[in-house]
Amino acid sequence: MLDIRFVVDNKEFVKEQLSHRGGEYPVDKAVELELKRRAIL
Repeated sequence: MLDIRFVVDNKEFVKEQLSHRGGEYPVDKAVELELKRRAIL
């Protein structure tokens, strides 16, 4: 499992690496939700 901070800081890298695995991974949605969560806190 990837740390959410790493995903937020390296979104494009994570998307590129996950594309090699195939399938759909909602990286943008995960980053969006994390940024909303941070704003609330």
